[in-house]
Amino acid sequence: MIAAARAKGIPPPRIVVPGGAGVFLTVISQSSEDATAMSLFDTNALDTDVVAHLAVEIADQTRSATVEPRLKSLIARKKKLLWEPLISAASQIVESQNASIISMPAALGCLGTLRTSENAAQAECQRLADQGHLTNRLNEAHGASNAVVEARAAALLILCKRDFPSPNGIPWDKALSERPQLTARIDDALSEFGPPISLDSFLEIANANGLAKPLIRAIVTLRLRENRIGALNIAQVIERLPQYLDCVENNLHDEFFRQVASGSILTFESRMGFSAGSTCASLAHANRNIHHPQAC
Repeated sequence: MIAAARAKGIPPPRIVVPGGAGVFLTVISQSSEDATAMSLFDTNALDTDVVAHLAVEIADQTRSATVEPRLKSLIARKKKLLWEPLISAASQIVESQNASIISMPAALGCLGTLRTSENAAQAECQRLADQGHLTNRLNEAHGASNAVVEARAAALLILCKRDFPSPNGIPWDKALSERPQLTARIDDALSEFGPPISLDSFLEIANANGLAKPLIRAIVTLRLRENRIGALNIAQVIERLPQYLDCVENNLHDEFFRQVASGSILTFESRMGFSAGSTCASLAHANRNIHHPQAC
């Protein structure tokens, strides 16, 4: 159908899904792997009814697991919707329910997904952090070994509240060592919940919150190992080098120097006079008082 329409140079047909908002949401979520096919489907249900349906589902313990894929399918359609009913329902769950409730992962996931584009979601995340609700869910999840909720609550705290505590007062280095996958889960949640956090932002969190420094170091170290450290400004690296290194495990300091020296993680503006075609803006060239065997 799509190929035939393209061959004739006409838009593909609009397929109206019979039934209400729930049927439409099921169809688009099941076709989400094919964006072109998904875009063909439409519904006669009002946009407000579609969002209201998600708000009802997220509070339903038997259906809450379907909300996130449906939300992401709707977002992928790039149609402006008024998300406040879903944001309110998700926020109410996080505020009033225990971390063990089945709908908690979806509630945190929806708030995290929507916070980058919706002011209402950002405000609710901030309120939940400031009033201690996210910390309560973090503590409950850690006590119950609920890895998904713990990681998502921790990610939202990192994004919203720089003086966030460790779970149940357990130092972050101990909490992470007891659960080797927790760092990666928190990092995954951070990636799901918004644009990448810069290394400079991680530094600011670590400087403002000493208790969080082991967690920040673990996340930065993971990203360094996977070559996901992000763009850096060479002038800032030189000025704050001890702080940068303090956010990386000691055995990876050479790797940090190697990645910085290669210029591969430097923005064009940060090359400090190097030509646009330059492939190396090393610490040694940028500041002759700093020398390292890995600098080119």
